[in-house]
Amino acid sequence: FSININNQSSSRKESDYSQFRSTPLQKSNLNKWENAYEELENDRLSIDELKGQERTLTFDSVVNADVEINPAKVGGTVFQLHGQYLCSQVKSGMMMVDQKAAQERIYFEKYILNVENNSGASQRCMFPQTVTLSLSDFALVMEMKQEIEGLGFQFDEFGKESIIINGIPADMLSGNEKMLFEGLIEQFKWNTNELSISKKENLARSLAKKAATKMVKQLQPEEMRAIIDQLFACDNPNYTPDGMSTFVVFNIDQIEGFFNR
Repeated sequence: FSININNQSSSRKESDYSQFRSTPLQKSNLNKWENAYEELENDRLSIDELKGQERTLTFDSVVNADVEINPAKVGGTVFQLHGQYLCSQVKSGMMMVDQKAAQERIYFEKYILNVENNSGASQRCMFPQTVTLSLSDFALVMEMKQEIEGLGFQFDEFGKESIIINGIPADMLSGNEKMLFEGLIEQFKWNTNELSISKKENLARSLAKKAATKMVKQLQPEEMRAIIDQLFACDNPNYTPDGMSTFVVFNIDQIEGFFNR
């Protein structure tokens, strides 16, 4: 990735979030910063001389490496950034959690157990909703009725190519049952075309993705803390089921490097 300096402005981005100690790679990157500033000083480039020019610095990075976090060491204060990220102090520096990605991982691990054990809790719909499906989708839903009910849905056949939803998973908000069910089936079909996974895992992934989409919102402090605690109680807290990072860590060396220390 690159750093561009143009018209008195500069931007910095460090994507090596996987290290907790000063490494040769980090020292190399810091040297690049120092050399760049030294060059600017030696050449005595004025702001006017910089206008219309573009300078690019390329940094090395290590991505997608696992990071281990001890949840007991996460600082007590958690704050939310732009309704999407949760930030907190950790022993090595600062952690930033992707709220949606974290929820997707949490939901997936819950739903895969539910569908495998047919143990998903359900809440009754105050107003049952009818969903009309295509012939192929109706056949697919009826074929997977037991697995879908294992997630917590309750539904019955209701006329030709239609079902009536009587219950949804207990942790879902009521009122959007039709949209939730249709989204589940569409995501399931997309996964089927793109991934080689079992039917049960596909259903768990599909529902987790749809449920997490609804979770990008302002949270109370206790809700933020609960997400972090639940994330690090997961078997694999580092990634969503499809491999996206759930959090990154800026260690002290990196943070100090941003300020050229």
